[in-house]
Amino acid sequence: MNAADLRALAERVAAMPSVERLSTGPWGTVAVHLPGERIPGLRLDGERLAAVHIVLAAGATVHEAAVEVAAAVALFADPATVELGIDDVALTTDLTAVGR
Repeated sequence: MNAADLRALAERVAAMPSVERLSTGPWGTVAVHLPGERIPGLRLDGERLAAVHIVLAAGATVHEAAVEVAAAVALFADPATVELGIDDVALTTDLTAVGR
């Protein structure tokens, strides 16, 4: 994948309703490093897209995220060969929604 495709994929995934944001993983290492640029949440295996890591949006299901991310990935790679990592779940900021 070229740099423009990687940027476009990251933007598409980040815009999905079930995605709060892209994630760099628990140790901050999931990212593509380009000259003068770092794209978080994507991992390559050589030239092939290997994984997309996200933080699941509050109220979204894993199934919703899998379907949405697969649709975004399908524009650039075979989604069956790309791992989806859900590294965290965003919590609602509305405290009345959690009984407080």
